[in-house]
Amino acid sequence: MIDTHCHLHFSEYDQDRETVFQRSWNSGIKTLILVGCDAEDSGQAMKLAQNFDGAFFSAGFHPHEAARWDLDKKQKLEELSLHPKCVAIGEVGLDYYRNLSPKEDQQKVFIEMLNLAKSRQLPLIIHCRQAGDEMVSLLKEQGPFPSSGVMHCFSGDSKYLKDCLKLGFYISFAGNLTFPNAQELRDRAAEVPMERLLAETDCPYLTPVPFRGKRNEPGFLSHTVRKLAEIRNLPFEEMSDGISQNARRLFKLGHHAGN
Repeated sequence: MIDTHCHLHFSEYDQDRETVFQRSWNSGIKTLILVGCDAEDSGQAMKLAQNFDGAFFSAGFHPHEAARWDLDKKQKLEELSLHPKCVAIGEVGLDYYRNLSPKEDQQKVFIEMLNLAKSRQLPLIIHCRQAGDEMVSLLKEQGPFPSSGVMHCFSGDSKYLKDCLKLGFYISFAGNLTFPNAQELRDRAAEVPMERLLAETDCPYLTPVPFRGKRNEPGFLSHTVRKLAEIRNLPFEEMSDGISQNARRLFKLGHHAGN
């Protein structure tokens, strides 16, 4: 299995990171992508990815951090995006739910990151929360994106899902898919074409049932994949193999060093 979105470089793992990696490999995770949230954080993800053969990273600037954007951070991310283990630009996007940065700043930084993804021919890892209309509008204005991308931790409605698919993006689901009150999300997962489906942990967040309430980790990915298999009425192995193939195709994992 491939965890397409995790944050094992976060401080939550400082005390037992090696053990968490080992549990991940033992659980069947063969590859994971450490996702950056700002310039410094992306640098930490890069350093960690260098230490593990199955680990890659992305360089991005989260919308929560957009008010802190400056030229130095832009140049740092441009440098990181050239690293042989950098497989994507992200996470980037819009978050109008928490609005921790002004909307104008979020949109400005997002466009900068879209341009970087196009220039480097890397896929995007997109964060979108309560900003679906603006997201689709910006992607249409700034596109097309030949290297595609993924709507990480999808949480939109059916219309937004269809718009994202029309734009050529993959759709990823996290541990909240397993929550008892997440039937609408499971309905959306049933609508995604198999060849566009991905899974992630977004750890340390969104821990799936039956570990909800605990710190999440890549080794728990199988519970989300199992729920996807249940939703699609497929054997677990078929679902796991299918979404792993999708991840390798999107992130060109066979073309990068260390894989």
